[in-house]
Amino acid sequence: MKTLGSIFGSSVGNTKIPDRITGGVVTRVNIINEVRLITLWVHFSELIPLDDLIRTEKLYAKSLDSSVVIKPHFGRELFTVRYFSELYKVARREIPSINGTLNNADVKQDGKNLRITLYNGGKAILDAKGFDGVLLRLIAEQFDLSFNLIYDGLLEMTEDNTAYQQQMQNAQKQVQRQQLEQSVQTEAADAEVSENVRAKQQEAAATETEIREGKFATPQLIESSIRPLYGRNIRGKMIPISEIAMDSGKVTVWGDVFELEKRVTKLQRRHAKAVNFGIVYGISEFSLAEDIGVSRYEAREYIDNYLAGYPGVKKY
Repeated sequence: MKTLGSIFGSSVGNTKIPDRITGGVVTRVNIINEVRLITLWVHFSELIPLDDLIRTEKLYAKSLDSSVVIKPHFGRELFTVRYFSELYKVARREIPSINGTLNNADVKQDGKNLRITLYNGGKAILDAKGFDGVLLRLIAEQFDLSFNLIYDGLLEMTEDNTAYQQQMQNAQKQVQRQQLEQSVQTEAADAEVSENVRAKQQEAAATETEIREGKFATPQLIESSIRPLYGRNIRGKMIPISEIAMDSGKVTVWGDVFELEKRVTKLQRRHAKAVNFGIVYGISEFSLAEDIGVSRYEAREYIDNYLAGYPGVKKY
């Protein structure tokens, strides 16, 4: 019989595969060309952790440009309940939704019985997902052994159970920690933005002011760089408003804007409602910022300006 290393090599690139894996005897190979899948049944003389097998699968997959699955087989005498954690990992690959159900569980062998003691409940989930059948099949495939499964301990969680209450408290504390971390990150980001704004304001205040006179009193425009904010593109040659004459006809002009008609959009109305009703009911700047999509710094300004304009709300 050929070994895994003699068929596929003992290394891939600069990565050497452990001898205890490449020395495994290949007993069966199945290749599905349509999906580029290679399945290998390999007998090993010692127990191999699942993580090592997964790394080997990935190395061979890269070398062969195909997906590779290694089905391990061991001697019956190698079976031990300490290997249950590895079998559990394999079962979780087939049934991801049981992840965590058997955490901290105790496993003991009593003849042909495997006794699993649960501490976090979840027996109903294991039954619904068919975990018993998957685990017993893996033991049969890898060790040629059969067992009966027996569960005891805390099979299901109830609201009056001490362990359940402790889990809920831990979950609540974790959520609070995450919220606190997010708040700190947001505060730091807002402080950085505020510092950048202040720096720009100081830079602008220190900028030298140019005084314009005569025809240069208004900014000189480069027509090719102008883009309309609203409406159609500008056509024709533009002339300053000051140069318009009675016989100029139809012209395109530029000059100062003294007044602009403003229309309130639906988004602005929604923001106004959020600000108005939120502040009345004591909303925080963090919640207001999330509601209307602005930074906490801007939300704080909204609240301060609102309360300054309507001091009676704050007293209420």
